Amino acid sequence: MNTQILNRESIAPRSSSWQQIEVVGDHPARLGDREVTQVIDGEAVAAMAREFRTRAADPDFDGVLVDADHLSHDSTQRTEAYAWLMNAEDREGQLWGLLEWTDLGARAVNGCTYKYFSTEYDAGDLTDLGGGRVRPKRLAGLALTNRPNNRGGRPITNRKAGEAEHTQPNKTTMNKSALEKLGLDE
Repeated sequence: MNTQILNRESIAPRSSSWQQIEVVGDHPARLGDREVTQVIDGEAVAAMAREFRTRAADPDFDGVLVDADHLSHDSTQRTEAYAWLMNAEDREGQLWGLLEWTDLGARAVNGCTYKYFSTEYDAGDLTDLGGGRVRPKRLAGLALTNRPNNRGGRPITNRKAGEAEHTQPNKTTMNKSALEKLGLDE
């Protein structure tokens, strides 16, 4: 028998899943008619996670709508939910969110219609750091997109549903003594 290590993540999100929703770094953005730099650092991530937990603790909290390409802000567009953001946490300086996927969202992500997240911040929830730099302290919204402004984030999924059946596994042969130490057969 040839033992294999398969270095890949799950096919797609389940009905609820934790996902990285924001990317640490300095990101260009527009705030009204001026260009600014969003500073997403450990302080911003910690503040957003704290604020979200407070909001989510309210018994009337229904979650934050996750739409597609922020189209729900346009009254002429549909406001369908692709998911509901139910919680957020700081994981080693990265902002992660617990999403409850709708059928529409699961299909869109599983079929690779959308691969990334795009965050939203309200002007009143930004700390002015001077020099055109702002730090968000509250996550106002979230959308699925294929053109994230804040680049460098992990894709929601790396492959389509059903792809596992057509993918060749990594056929690396492991060292026999390492297998023995792990109590595994060759």
